[in-house]
Amino acid sequence: MAACPPGCVSAGGGSYTVLIVPLKTPLNTLDGMRFFLWLKGLKDLEQEKDSLWCGAGDLEQTRLWYRRRLDHNRALRLCLEARGTTNNQQHTGNLTPLSLSLSLSLSLSLSYG
Repeated sequence: MAACPPGCVSAGGGSYTVLIVPLKTPLNTLDGMRFFLWLKGLKDLEQEKDSLWCGAGDLEQTRLWYRRRLDHNRALRLCLEARGTTNNQQHTGNLTPLSLSLSLSLSLSLSYG
């Protein structure tokens, strides 16, 4: 997935080039107004496209962050399982393996938030 374009800002906050096109007919005619509205629609579509690209980039970064956290938590769980529960019981008291896993995952997730 592509990242945000350079200078990506929130919707409506970007700067766009103004194009002045000489018309064969005045703006207050039907053809002139139709052309103006067509150009305005193109500009609005361009702004919407830029906003969508920025949102897609943000979603991709968030997905990668969660993927790294899940991989880290999985590795930690495997490490704790490899040690066995006897070494961990002195630090965890009477916690069950499931509550231990949830507690570790939650504390690690919050510490990196």
